[in-house]
Amino acid sequence: MDFADKIWVEKYTPKSVDDLCLPEHCSENDEVNELEEKIFLADKRIISQIISEPSKLQHMLFFSEMTGTGKTSTFKMIANLIKTRYKYINASLCDDEKTIKNEIISFSNYNTFKNNNVPKLIILDEIDGANAIAFQDPLRSTINSIAGTSRVGMTCNYIDKVIPALQSRCIKVDFNHSNLKYLNEIKSKMVNRLENICKLENVEYDLEFIKTLVESNYPDFRTALDNAQMISNLCGKLTTNPNGSSKFTYEEVITALEKGDYANARAAHLKLQLNSNIYLVLLRYFEKLSIHPLKKLEIVTIIGNANNFHNECVSKEVNIAYMFAEICKVILEK
Repeated sequence: MDFADKIWVEKYTPKSVDDLCLPEHCSENDEVNELEEKIFLADKRIISQIISEPSKLQHMLFFSEMTGTGKTSTFKMIANLIKTRYKYINASLCDDEKTIKNEIISFSNYNTFKNNNVPKLIILDEIDGANAIAFQDPLRSTINSIAGTSRVGMTCNYIDKVIPALQSRCIKVDFNHSNLKYLNEIKSKMVNRLENICKLENVEYDLEFIKTLVESNYPDFRTALDNAQMISNLCGKLTTNPNGSSKFTYEEVITALEKGDYANARAAHLKLQLNSNIYLVLLRYFEKLSIHPLKKLEIVTIIGNANNFHNECVSKEVNIAYMFAEICKVILEK
C-alpha cells in the first residue's frame, strides 16, 4: 500500500497547470523597470510557457515568505509534464560541498538520461536554509558548469538569505500571492480546487465552510487542505457547526491580544492547527493598528524575535505562548 496516497496533500499534488491555484496572467510580468531587478509574479502563463518550450527552461528561484503556496510542487509538476529526469534535494540540510560533488554534478554529468530537447532538473528545496559560505557560494560556479545538461530550480521562504550571486543566476518568481489585484482570483481557484477534491473524496461539504478554510489559511493552501482532511476524518463532513463553535481564523486570537487577554488568546490559538503563519498574520495586523508608535514598534519586535526562534524551539507552542504573553504585557502597559 502507498500510504502517501492516503494524505490529500500528497494524493492531490498538482498534475497539470489547471491544478495550480495561480492567476491566469499577471500584467506586471509584462512591465519592465530599468531601475529595478526584474521579479515576476507567479501565474499560469509563466508555467505554461516553460512546459510548452522546455528547451528554453532557465535556472529559476521560486520564493514566498509564506509556506504552502505551491513552490516545490510546481517544480515537480513541471518536471513530470516535460518528461525530464529530476533530482530533489533538501538544500536546508546541505552545509558543505559534498552534496554539490556527489549529487548535483554527478546527476548532471553522469546520469544516463539524455534528451537533446529537455534539460534535466535539479530541485534545491529551501535553499535559504543552506550554509551560505560552504554550500551557496560554491554552488554559483557549479550552476554555470552544468548548464549544458541541467537546470536548477530553487525554492525559499526568505529570499534575502539567498546570496546575491545565486539570485543573479536565476529568474525570480514571487509566490507570495499578496498582490491585491489578483487576490480574489487566487482565492476562488483555491476554493474550486478544494471543492473538487471533496467531490472526488465523496465528502459532504458546505461551500461557505470551504471558503472559510481558504480565507483563514490564505495563501497557505497546503494547510487549508490538511485541515479539511482532518475535519473530514473527525466529523465525516465539511459543514458549518450549527452551534457556531467551529472557527478557523485568527480573529479570536487577535481580539484577545488586542485586549491584553492572554488566557483567551492561548485558548483560541490552541483550537487551531499549529501554524507559523501566525507571525505574519499578527505582524500585518499590528502594523495597521492605531496604537502608540512605540508600542507598535515593541510588538513588531516581539513578533520578529519569536519568528526567529520558531524552528529552533524544543516546543513551538511554548514559543508562540511566550510571544502572546509579551504582546499582552505591551498592550496592558499604561
